[in-house]
Amino acid sequence: MKRWSPVSRSLLSTLAICLIAGCTTPNDPKLTIRLAQISQMDISIPEPELKGDLDIQQAIDRALANSADVATLVATVNVVAKERLADREIRDPEIRIGYGEDEGDSDRVRTELGPGLPMTAPGAPGTVRGRETGRTTSDRSAYGVSLRVFPRSPWTRNAQTSEGSANVHAAVADLLEERWALGNDVRRLFAELHFLNEERKLMEELSAVYKEAVTLTKRGFEAGQLAVADVMSASRRYLGALADRDESTRRRAAARRELAAMVGLPTEKLRITFDESAFSAAPYKNFTAAALQARAIENRRDLAALYWRKTAARAALKRSKRERLPWFTFVEGSFGKSESSMSRLMQTTAADTLGGPPRILDGTLTEDDGDEDEWGIRTGITLPIFPWANYSVDLSLAEYRRAAIRELRAREHVKREIHDALQAIREIAEARDAYEQDTDPLIQEMEIVVTNIGSTPGLDPIDIARLRGQIYESRLLSLESELEHRLAVIDLEEVLGLRLSAMKSVQ
Repeated sequence: MKRWSPVSRSLLSTLAICLIAGCTTPNDPKLTIRLAQISQMDISIPEPELKGDLDIQQAIDRALANSADVATLVATVNVVAKERLADREIRDPEIRIGYGEDEGDSDRVRTELGPGLPMTAPGAPGTVRGRETGRTTSDRSAYGVSLRVFPRSPWTRNAQTSEGSANVHAAVADLLEERWALGNDVRRLFAELHFLNEERKLMEELSAVYKEAVTLTKRGFEAGQLAVADVMSASRRYLGALADRDESTRRRAAARRELAAMVGLPTEKLRITFDESAFSAAPYKNFTAAALQARAIENRRDLAALYWRKTAARAALKRSKRERLPWFTFVEGSFGKSESSMSRLMQTTAADTLGGPPRILDGTLTEDDGDEDEWGIRTGITLPIFPWANYSVDLSLAEYRRAAIRELRAREHVKREIHDALQAIREIAEARDAYEQDTDPLIQEMEIVVTNIGSTPGLDPIDIARLRGQIYESRLLSLESELEHRLAVIDLEEVLGLRLSAMKSVQ
């Protein structure tokens, strides 16, 4: 049996090193930690019962657990993470085993023996003349074993790893963006429901005041002190208050249904507790657009997703280019052994030239060729000789350009969003401050006046009722201004990607 030569051993060592180099992949510790955190997220459907009132943080937690989109994105992160691991998968080697036998008979052979040939039988006198016939049988058996491996290309390993990690980062960013947006939606609903609850109370009191004004106006008309126009005017105010109350009731019912569906509770069991401290204050005078834009670029999860998709496209482009480099498609080592033998059966019919009787002689000749050992090493290498027929690089380049354009456009759009949100909150906050400065003191004075003169004889009760109605309407305007301000703050936080309370400085 043949032994491996030093050259062969060196070749095998080199191929083994290349094989290992094409299979190893470094890990990303930060990404591993993030995936572990996501895998521990509770996405089970929340219980349909709740003890006590629902605060804003409980509502956000229940909405995240109840959201089908969040659950789908969690599963998507898991899928993309598994795809990243699958990219490292090594193709299983092939073991090839073969065995075969070959048996064959030759045609019958006839040979004429000429005169003067010696008799082949021992002790036979003289020479013979006759013919020789026979058959030749050959027998051959062989078996072989080979191992074929498919080494990964080291040229594309780093690019493929980067592409897989970037795709996972993008999926994680999509998940975080959905959670962030859902949390902001819950905060908006809480602010709206708080406003609608307070509005409902004021509308009930305002309706009662205007109803009382209608009653007093009718009495004055019946007493001949007021005209029909006064009754109609009071009635219009009362009907307008009733319509506003009913509209507020419908809006409140719709908001309750929406929030109940988000948190997975029956509408009739939804009770919320509102905490003003859960909403950030907005020191709009200290805000600068440049500082806010920088914060948005750092914290926007949708921008992060676009960045990582651009990174994945760039890695895919790099991988496409390096796939054109020559590399082994397979490496195969084989060993085989064969054995062969041949048998020849001969029959000779001869007549003695001296006149003796013919003789028939049988003989068998067996030849053993022995066995042979055979080993070999084979490999295949790709050769990029058709560059004009390969469009994968052009496709990857086009996809990278598309991803880069999307990120660039999104960054520009974020800058406009920051400018618009900042301008809106400045206008709303300035109007709110001016309203509180000018109107709140007046409302307080009017309440004091109404309280002090409400039982004074000789005053027109209709004028007092109208004054009370104006006070309630002013309170409604103050509530609307407060809601508008809170929603503007949430809008600004959403385009920033973080809470204003978490910002130490915006200069």
